[in-house]
Amino acid sequence: MKLLEQIWHSFWQLMFPDRNSCPLCAKDLGGSKLICAECATELELWKKRQFCPRCGRVSIAGKACQCARRLPFFKRVYGVAPYTGPYKKAIHRLKYGGQTHLALPLGCLMGEYLREINPYEKAAIIPVALSRQKMSQRGYNQARLLAETAGKTAGVPVLDNVLKKVKETVPQASLKRIEREQNLRNVFKVEQPAAVLNRNLILLDDIFTTGVTADEAARTLLLAGAREVVVLVWAIGVPGNLSII
Repeated sequence: MKLLEQIWHSFWQLMFPDRNSCPLCAKDLGGSKLICAECATELELWKKRQFCPRCGRVSIAGKACQCARRLPFFKRVYGVAPYTGPYKKAIHRLKYGGQTHLALPLGCLMGEYLREINPYEKAAIIPVALSRQKMSQRGYNQARLLAETAGKTAGVPVLDNVLKKVKETVPQASLKRIEREQNLRNVFKVEQPAAVLNRNLILLDDIFTTGVTADEAARTLLLAGAREVVVLVWAIGVPGNLSII
């Protein structure tokens, strides 16, 4: 078992000494493992699905989906899990429920996946930024927490405080796509352009649904001089009638 998995298991036991449960589905771990065998199997099957080569959504025969009509600024999106079931609940518990300890197992899984896909020989991770108001309300940036663990797991440096969100926006969840685009236009700023100049970057966030946030962040990074941007998220949206495996 990998070192970070051992650290995570010890931490979980310290936090919940009477439980030996999976942080995703709460089923018995069955030993010193990061997640239960059932969740691990589902995630492996998920990885074997065919995805759009651009936006990372499940597609037919691995062909480009609707994103081909308007190519995004990022090169590719990689999602560790589908945005449904226990994977959706886990990220919601981290993002909205204050369960920041979940950033360790989820971040570990993201780091392991990053090592598998290895999009660049040399790159840096940049977490998607929160506004000051949202940071003040929540007390933490879930993307930053995930990035810290993912970076350590994959051996990829994290460039923190490089990408800033300089404008307050209304919550994205209640908006249609066109409204989301207008809501996020010019909300990001690169504070340290020299840090991203001519570099391949891995933009890391918690979820990917419409892709508007990732696209605007990638556009900002490219305008600041980044060479190329791919996106890594914990969970990616799937059609409601689609089996995740």
